[in-house]
Amino acid sequence: MARLAVVLALCAAVHAERASAADTSSPVERVVTLLKNLKTQVETEGSEEATNYDKFACFCKKTNNKKVNAIDAGETKKAGLEATLTQKKALAAQLTADIQSLTGKQASMEASLERATELREKERETYEETHADTASATQGVADAISDISGSKAFVQIKDKVKKTLALAESMGMSTATKSRATALLQAMPEVPDQDYSFHAGGILDLLKDLHKDWDAKKTSLEQEEQAAADAFNKAADAKRKEIDAAKSDIESNTRRLKTTEGEIATATKDHTETSATLSDDKTYLADLTEQCEAEGPGVGPALREARRGAHGSHEGAEHH
Repeated sequence: MARLAVVLALCAAVHAERASAADTSSPVERVVTLLKNLKTQVETEGSEEATNYDKFACFCKKTNNKKVNAIDAGETKKAGLEATLTQKKALAAQLTADIQSLTGKQASMEASLERATELREKERETYEETHADTASATQGVADAISDISGSKAFVQIKDKVKKTLALAESMGMSTATKSRATALLQAMPEVPDQDYSFHAGGILDLLKDLHKDWDAKKTSLEQEEQAAADAFNKAADAKRKEIDAAKSDIESNTRRLKTTEGEIATATKDHTETSATLSDDKTYLADLTEQCEAEGPGVGPALREARRGAHGSHEGAEHH
């Protein structure tokens, strides 16, 4: 009505001007023409307003649906990334713990092998000393037997026998053998006499027994050393395999940890970007809702209806 009053006033003004300009048309005709023109203009503007309102309402609804779907997708993606991060971080922690445990185990096994190797070397040194003494005693007994059998000078034989028996005693001669040797040495005369052959025969038997014992002892030492060496080498080989296995596991877990840390970095970046996008979408949707409801009284209910059907069909929005 306000617009009509303004138009009528304008018409009156125009009529007055044209009347003064000697317009030949009648005043009624001019008013009728102006009214017709005004009607057409009002109808056109009304139609444009209605069209613009429909377009605005359709825009609000379509954009609302799009943002609601984007927010739903963002929430789902964010939740998935958080689950991935939780899983990957747990795996990284486990791998780190495993690497630390394996590293400690490797160090312990290497220290154990080093100690065992040192002990074996000391055992070997002791064996070599004992074996050398036993071999020397055995050879000494063999030489004494050879001297007696070769009928060397009595004094040489006696000195040889004394040295041999002394060496045998230092090497652990049995009490019975020691008593036997002592008795024979005491019975040996300082100079040869008629009983020399008898005493020599007794000494020879004793030396042969000693040679047999010391030779057996030397063989036993060699066997024990070989068994100890074999046992050590077997245990050392097994320990080295365990150490190599630990090293391999450490290398494998280290590679997995590096890959996992890369995945965590990627997922963290995606989560940050997704959270930012999600926040922007929520802010945009809130602003859109406020603006759309402010611009048109019918848009708000349309938006609420659109939200209820955001996950359903969008035929209405596509139609617009």
